[in-house]
Amino acid sequence: TLDTPPLSSNMYQKEHDNIATAWEKVAENEMYCAATEEKHLAVQAGKVGIPMLTVVVDGCWAKRSYRINYSSLSGAAAIVGIRTKKVLYMAVRNRYCMVCSRAAAVNKLPGKHCCSKNWHGSSSSMEANIIQEGFQNSMAMYGVKYAKVIGDGDSNVYKSMLDSRFYMNFRWKNWSAKIACLGIFA
Repeated sequence: TLDTPPLSSNMYQKEHDNIATAWEKVAENEMYCAATEEKHLAVQAGKVGIPMLTVVVDGCWAKRSYRINYSSLSGAAAIVGIRTKKVLYMAVRNRYCMVCSRAAAVNKLPGKHCCSKNWHGSSSSMEANIIQEGFQNSMAMYGVKYAKVIGDGDSNVYKSMLDSRFYMNFRWKNWSAKIACLGIFA
């Protein structure tokens, strides 16, 4: 053995937080670079003014269970540029925080912590909410609009997009011609 003592809980948490922060910064930078590349390709293809991008949207949450009905406490979704096949936006929703849950179990307030609970709705609505958030932020984050959408036919996402007005003075056209994907990038 190396006769090296294990990390203390505090040291582990500090290193974990440093790595998580660095990972988030790298992910944000990579998504920004992907959007810039997608924007450049749209301009090259003759999209003048605000580039209108075609994107693939999809999300997930666990549904499988044994003997009982189960919907996951976490879900994720992403928006991917069709030309570059790179992630332009992604997010995670959590309906549970262990620190808050443990404190509630003993009728106490949780101590200072980075709470992971950021969702109070159903598991099935996580995907639609994340996709909606990505569309709402596309102009502010990248200066682009997502004009054509390829998805898996999820009715929650479809309805959310029809009900939302992501961009001022922009109307979705040809929704009857939506494309359902079986495998996004085969």
